[in-house]
Amino acid sequence: MWLGILLGAAGSIGIAIGELGMGRTSEEIKTNTHEGQSLISEKPANETLLAALNVKLFVYRAIFVVSAIANFVAFGFAPNPVLAPLEGLQFVSAFLWAVYYRKKTLFHEETKRIKKTTFCYALSGTVTTSVAIVGVVLFTPTIESTFGVEGLLCLWSRPEWVAVASTLSGVVVLLLVLGWASSFFSKPPTTMEKAEAKESVSVMLWSAFVPATVGAIGATLAKQISELLRVALSGGEDGLMEVFVDFEHSFGMVYTLGIATGFCFWYWFRELTNGMSKFEETLALPVYQGSYIVLTALLGGIFFDDFVNYNDVQLAGWMASLTLLVVGLAVIVVGAASSPSVPTSPSPDAQRGMMKQADRVEQTVKENVAHLAPTRPQQVPALIL
Repeated sequence: MWLGILLGAAGSIGIAIGELGMGRTSEEIKTNTHEGQSLISEKPANETLLAALNVKLFVYRAIFVVSAIANFVAFGFAPNPVLAPLEGLQFVSAFLWAVYYRKKTLFHEETKRIKKTTFCYALSGTVTTSVAIVGVVLFTPTIESTFGVEGLLCLWSRPEWVAVASTLSGVVVLLLVLGWASSFFSKPPTTMEKAEAKESVSVMLWSAFVPATVGAIGATLAKQISELLRVALSGGEDGLMEVFVDFEHSFGMVYTLGIATGFCFWYWFRELTNGMSKFEETLALPVYQGSYIVLTALLGGIFFDDFVNYNDVQLAGWMASLTLLVVGLAVIVVGAASSPSVPTSPSPDAQRGMMKQADRVEQTVKENVAHLAPTRPQQVPALIL
């Protein structure tokens, strides 16, 4: 189990670094291209800098992919109720990232001075989250349920899982329909509304629930694939026979699970990446990952019946630790969202730059108007005979 915990912890930290790095580098690339500059700007794009940024983006993507693979491998060595809370290490990574880059969630954008109240909230939430993760690991029993192919098939028909899966499926479909109807019948948001929604926790929760549920289902399916591979690899020829021969359509079941798992994780990571670019990343990461952690821990524990291995003290400690993790998440998000932004006036240099830019815009408009104005025909003087 400890190998799975190590892989899960390393994968979680790597995923956070990859996500945050990709978001930051993408913004830098956009800023340093003609696409991110004013059309009247005379500053050319720095091709050398853009090449370096593209290499940097590739490195962050590689870190993200390798870390995601490590997370998947971890499912074969530890149960979901302990692996899912390890994703809370991403909150710690996000906090350290925000401190290092002096993000506006913790520092004023113009002055770069620290927001004391927000910083205290973030630090308290990060410490609380770290304590909760340690508690989850300590209260998880070292005994893990193992299943054969027949046992895994029987898990799908357990009444507890059928009830939970049916309820979640109905909620997901309802939210998708409401989201589609809202986008179809509502007016397009204004620029100010988009800016407000970028740091709105309620909008983030609404956007995060469906992809987090799909991601949690993907984690449950990945754990089932790891169990099938464990049976096949640890049982030698008998194990291979049990997985791929003894049960009718078992070979197709493995591929079906693989495709379904790939789709779930693809959708989850795609929406997570979109959320990181749509919202403020140091706010979006705790909201998205927090939803994923709780749903994955509960769904995995219910599907594989992992909670039967806990005694009363361990179960109470695990639930208290998971609750503490949610509290830590809430402290981080509420502190960052409730911090008032201090309006700062532009510096004299910035004001002069804005005036020059306005003058260039006015001159460009005058030139375009003069160019589009119809020309009068030249008058030819009359020939006097």
